Amino acid sequence: MLGVDLSNRVTSGQGESTRLDADPCKSWPDVREGKYRYVVIIRYASSLVPPVGPPVAWFQHDASATEVVHEGASAVYRVDGPLRYATCPS
Repeated sequence: MLGVDLSNRVTSGQGESTRLDADPCKSWPDVREGKYRYVVIIRYASSLVPPVGPPVAWFQHDASATEVVHEGASAVYRVDGPLRYATCPS
C-alpha cells in the first residue's frame, strides 16, 4: 500500500475508530469528506477478527467512489470527492 517508491501516506483506524461499537460518522469524518484518494476495506474470513472500518455501503453506490480492486470480501476504492451516501445525523 505504500507504493513502489514508498511515497504514499498510509493510515489506519486507531483509538475509538477500532471499537466494535464505534460510530462510523464520528470515527471516519475524513473518509466521508473525501480527504483520502484511496480507501482499503479489509474483511477477514475469520469470525475472530471483527470488521473495523468505514461501512462498505458508503462506497458501493456512490459516484465519488470507484472500486478498483476486489478480492473476496475486501476491496480498494478510489475516492474522487465527498461521499454522498455517507450520511450522518446532524
